[in-house]
Amino acid sequence: MDQRPSPCRGDGHVLETRALAPGAVFSFDLAEEADTVSVSGGGLERRLTLSPYSADLGLLSPQRAGIDTDAALETIDFDDVTSRSLRKIPAGHAGLAWRNLNAMARDFTKDSQGYVNGNVSGDHVLYTSSGLPAEFSCERPFGFHSVMLSAAWLASEGEVALIESWLGEQLIASDEVTLSALTPLHYAPMLKAVTRVRLSTKHYWQMVLDDLVLTR
Repeated sequence: MDQRPSPCRGDGHVLETRALAPGAVFSFDLAEEADTVSVSGGGLERRLTLSPYSADLGLLSPQRAGIDTDAALETIDFDDVTSRSLRKIPAGHAGLAWRNLNAMARDFTKDSQGYVNGNVSGDHVLYTSSGLPAEFSCERPFGFHSVMLSAAWLASEGEVALIESWLGEQLIASDEVTLSALTPLHYAPMLKAVTRVRLSTKHYWQMVLDDLVLTR
């Protein structure tokens, strides 16, 4: 069955519908007034409220159980990690375990466009320490809805990030996305149940995160 992504307005009026062949890669611009994208068909049901930034839904597959479209979403913005300029995110923050991730004031690092442009709310962002692979996890499964991702430096423009999501010992999603220091990417896999998410970059450049959205 075809997958049908439909950009919609807030009143639910469908602006456009596109039929996609199974396994097709798609990318398209949306009308300025579009604020939602819905994907249905072939066992899929996804709905994403759009942000001002480009969105990447990852690989759409019925094997990747999706978050219910009416599920309550929780946003972690990292501004309550510290009132200082820099701090390693502590274990247990927001009920998660964290590895190789630091919270930092967006203007703490001089001449880094990515830390500034990757900040979409508040004053702090998260970044992968020394560009090493990083993780957030919890023994109890949670829904991984979305996160804003950026490259930290202009010199790393076009760096490719790998985001791997696990449920226990099973790898349930693996997506590669291209990062920019000029604007964040809204990565939204909308996975119903994961226990660990691993973030890495091909050339070990730092990755910037903001507004991690989960379900519990």
